[in-house]
Amino acid sequence: MTSVFLETPKRLVDVEIDGVSVRVPEGATLLDACRAQGIDTPTLCYLENLTPVNVCRVCVVEVEGSRTLVPSCSRKAEPGMKVHTGSERVRTSRKMRCNASSSEMAGRSGWCGSMPVTASEAGSRFDPGKGMT
Repeated sequence: MTSVFLETPKRLVDVEIDGVSVRVPEGATLLDACRAQGIDTPTLCYLENLTPVNVCRVCVVEVEGSRTLVPSCSRKAEPGMKVHTGSERVRTSRKMRCNASSSEMAGRSGWCGSMPVTASEAGSRFDPGKGMT
């Protein structure tokens, strides 16, 4: 007899992103939920194969009931969460972090200026060496 190891099924979590209900597996991040909805949230320090380090804070989103903006790359989706990805508060924060990041990078000032700060602006991919492609 052959043993087959199956992953334990995960419970699904319902969250609302920009007014649209999204169902993601338990343990998924808000970034995962945004991507499942087709919202290409900008990131600088996030890589899928690494543990989130939360240093760039460009991926922040607004969660109703939260006093502060939260990094979507590390915040786990919780049932009933209401998330806003393109509010004025989120866009302002992303622009400020982007400007700070670009001024900290010697020889690369200004590359972040064309980075998308809203879901509608995030249609193309961002390459730090080339800007928006």
